[in-house]
Amino acid sequence: MARDVNVAVDTDILVRLLVADDVGQAERARSLFETSGIFVPITVALECWWILEAVYRVPARKAAEAFRHLLGLPHVIFEHEERILFALDAALAGLDFADALHLAATPEGKGFATFDRRLARRAGRIPGAPRVFEPGGG
Repeated sequence: MARDVNVAVDTDILVRLLVADDVGQAERARSLFETSGIFVPITVALECWWILEAVYRVPARKAAEAFRHLLGLPHVIFEHEERILFALDAALAGLDFADALHLAATPEGKGFATFDRRLARRAGRIPGAPRVFEPGGG
């Protein structure tokens, strides 16, 4: 059972915790995570993934491992955890994490329209993904 959440974190806290590129801030972030019930907004998760991938060049597998570790902590709650889990699996299967979150947020039984043909092709191989299509396209 998760402890009561008493603080939501910004992306910089999550990145410092995971990357530890600033020792002082990393220790302060670790202390916060050890002593508080933490809430991670879905927007922070998305931005953190992007920073890990684009700035720190962390491979999707390593980023997913870090996220899964945090998701397993009893005092850490991610907003829309089920969407995050779907996006982690989809990212490991070749989708962009942001695209996977978009698909995870698509209402059940509805399609997802995009001009991104690569996304449409790859989403077709993801179990549980909505139908992805190009509007007016073939």
